[in-house]
Amino acid sequence: HDSVSNSYGCADEYGNNLTDFINDLRSDLGLENLPIILMQILRNISGTKYTSKVIDGQNEVAQTVKNVKIVDTSLDGSPPLSMGDAHFSSEGMLKLGYEEARLAYEFKDAI
Repeated sequence: HDSVSNSYGCADEYGNNLTDFINDLRSDLGLENLPIILMQILRNISGTKYTSKVIDGQNEVAQTVKNVKIVDTSLDGSPPLSMGDAHFSSEGMLKLGYEEARLAYEFKDAI
């Protein structure tokens, strides 16, 4: 994601490219309803210019593509429990893991 979020063109097309990737994956596997859980990239990664465009693309895909959900890495709006700008602490990872499991459970009847 770092290289994508440093190029406006790549960041601007992220949502379309992600949608194509998901559709191709599902087609290749023959699983049109395959659940997908995205992990939102962090907003505070140093040295990236267009992170918000990538996040917008991820959110758009989660809202418009069937059986796609996204884990909000802001951890309920509070600052990320991180160690530096791109890594989570143990507590942060646990919170993200619980959220991912919660979203996965919502897919229990998807396939």
